[in-house]
Amino acid sequence: MAAGPVPAPTSAPISHGSADQDLLHWSHWWFLESARYMDLRTHVQGPPATDGRSIATNAPMAPSRDYVYREVMPRLLDVLENERSDDIVASALIAAGRLTGTNDPLYGRILTATRTRLRSANARVFESALLGLGLIGTEAACEDLLAIVADTAKGRQLRGSTTLRTRTRAYAGHALGLAANQMNDLALEQRIAVGLIEVLENESHGQYDLPVSLVSSLGLVKLSAKLQVPPSSVRASAAADHVLSASTLSRYLERWAGINVAKVRRGEKSSLASRPRAKVQSHAVIALARAARHGEESTREAATQQILALAKDPSTHVYVRTSAAIALGEIARAGSAKVDRATRKFLLEAMKEGQPLERRFSRIALASVAGRPGAGEEPYEGWRPVLSALTHSIVKSRSSDMAWSALSIGILEDSLAKAGIHTGRSASDALRSLAQKRRSDDDSAALALGLALSTRNLDNTDSFGAGVIREFDATTTPYLRGHVSVALGLMDFKPSIPRLKEELMEASNQPIRLWSAAVGLVLMGEPVGAQLVEALRNAKSSQSRIAVTAALGQAGTFRAVMPLLDLAGETQSPSPLRASAIDALGAVCDLSRLPWRDPIAHALPYYAATSTLNSNGAGVLERPW
Repeated sequence: MAAGPVPAPTSAPISHGSADQDLLHWSHWWFLESARYMDLRTHVQGPPATDGRSIATNAPMAPSRDYVYREVMPRLLDVLENERSDDIVASALIAAGRLTGTNDPLYGRILTATRTRLRSANARVFESALLGLGLIGTEAACEDLLAIVADTAKGRQLRGSTTLRTRTRAYAGHALGLAANQMNDLALEQRIAVGLIEVLENESHGQYDLPVSLVSSLGLVKLSAKLQVPPSSVRASAAADHVLSASTLSRYLERWAGINVAKVRRGEKSSLASRPRAKVQSHAVIALARAARHGEESTREAATQQILALAKDPSTHVYVRTSAAIALGEIARAGSAKVDRATRKFLLEAMKEGQPLERRFSRIALASVAGRPGAGEEPYEGWRPVLSALTHSIVKSRSSDMAWSALSIGILEDSLAKAGIHTGRSASDALRSLAQKRRSDDDSAALALGLALSTRNLDNTDSFGAGVIREFDATTTPYLRGHVSVALGLMDFKPSIPRLKEELMEASNQPIRLWSAAVGLVLMGEPVGAQLVEALRNAKSSQSRIAVTAALGQAGTFRAVMPLLDLAGETQSPSPLRASAIDALGAVCDLSRLPWRDPIAHALPYYAATSTLNSNGAGVLERPW
C-alpha cells in the first residue's frame, strides 16, 4: 500500500503531511479502530442491545424503525430508481443497504433497485451496489453476491457483462463478509463459507485482491463450536467438510495462513515451503484467529499455538509475522493457560526486538491480550507485567515507538477499568509527564489520546485534563486540535465544554475541527444536534454545509433526519453536498453501534491492503462511515 487511507468526509481525522506515506504511523491504525473506543452511537442514541452490536430499538434519541420505513426509505428508493447523479446514487446504495430489512414494506423494491444499479457503467455506483447487497444481507442478496464472486452466468447477467473483473469479484467477496458478520442464520453462513472456499480452491489467483477478500470474509463467518450438519445444497459441495464447525473452518484456514501443523507440534519452523504469497497470508492468519475464537477452547488454544509459531518463524515475511502478532491480539488471553502465557512472553520480546512493524503492532496486541479475561482463578493474571513494560517503553524505547506505547497503555487501562481492576496512576502519570513536554504534533496527539483512554474511567480527571486543554489552546493545527478535541471528550473533561462549543461555532468550514469538536461534546453528553442543524441552515458555502452534514452524521439524533432529507432533495444543490446528506442519513438512522465497514477495518493488516480496500478514494475503507 503506497499510502494510508484518506479520510472520507464522515470519517475520523487521520493524518497530515507525510503521515499518509508512512506505514508505521499510528494514525492509520487509529483511523481504522477509533470508532470502537469512541462508541459514538451509544452516546448519541442510547445503550447497546443485548447482542452488543446494535442500539436498543427503543432508544429515545434514535429515529424509530417505523419512521425510517415511512419517511426515509421512500426517499432513498426514489433516488435508487430515478436519480442520475452517480455520487448521489452511490451514497443512497450504502444508506439503503444499512437501513432496509425484511420488515421494510419497500424491501423488495430496494433489493430490485440495488440489483439494477449493478449494471451501471460507473465503478463507484456498481461497487456501492455490491456493498449495499452485503449490508442488506438477506439470502437473496447473498446468492447474488455468491454468483458474482464465482463468476457464474448468473453473476455476469447481474452485472450485464460477458466477463467480470477481478476487482468486481473482490468487492463482492468483501460484501459477503459484511453480510456474514451481521447475520444469525447458521445455514446461510455455511452457504457463504462454502461459496468462498470453492472459489479459493477452484481457481489460480494471479492477483491479490480476490483471495484477500475471500479469506478475510471467511474470518467473519461465525460457525458453531459444535458440529452442525449443513443444508443439502451445501452438503453437495466438495468443500462441505470445511464448514461443519468453527474448528473445521479453522483447520482449512491454516493452509492459507501458511501453517504446517505437524511442524508446529514438533517445534520446527511453521511456514510451508510453498506458502501463499505474503499479502494473502497476512490476511489469512487474522481470519484464522477470528474463526477459531468461535470454537471450543481446544480450538482456540491450538490456533493460538500455531499462530505463535508462525510469529516466531524468522523465515516468514515481516508482513506475515506482524499479522501473526495482530492475530494473537485477537485470540490470546490474560489468563494462566500455557499458550496464553507463552504468547504474552513472546509479544513482550517482540515489542523490544522485532522489526518496526512488529514492535508497534506487538504493543497493541499486548494491550488487547492483557485486557481480555482468561479462565481460572486469576483471569487477568498477565496485566501487571504488560502494563509495566508498556509504561517503561514510553520513556526508554525508541522515540518512534512512543506514540504506539501511549495508545497501548490507554487501551489496556481502559479495558481493565471496565473490568473493575484498579491499576493505580503510575502509567497515566508517566503519560502526563511526557505530554507536558512540548513535542511534535504527532506525538502530542497520540499522548493526548492515550492519556484520555487510560484515565476516562477514573473518578477525577481534572489534573490530567488540565494539561490536555492547555495543548488544545496552544495549537492552531487542525490535525492536532482535532485529536485533542476527541481526547477531551474521551476523558469526559467537563471544563473543556465551553472551549469545544466555541470550536464548533468557529470551524463551520473546516471538517476536521468541526467533526472533532462535535464528537468531543457528544462523548461528554452534550447534545449538539440542534446546534448543527441550525449551522446547516445558516451555512453559506457548499464546503461548510458538507462539513456540517459530516458532523451531523455522527452527532445527530432523530431531529436531524428531516433537515438532511430536505438537503438531499435540493435539486439545485451540488451533487457532492446532496450525497453527503444521504451519507449522514444512513449514519443517523443506523442502529448499529459501529460503522458499517468496521468488520473489515478491525484488526486489518493495512500495510498489506489491496486496491479493493484502498485505492485513491475508491476502496472499501475510504467510504464514509
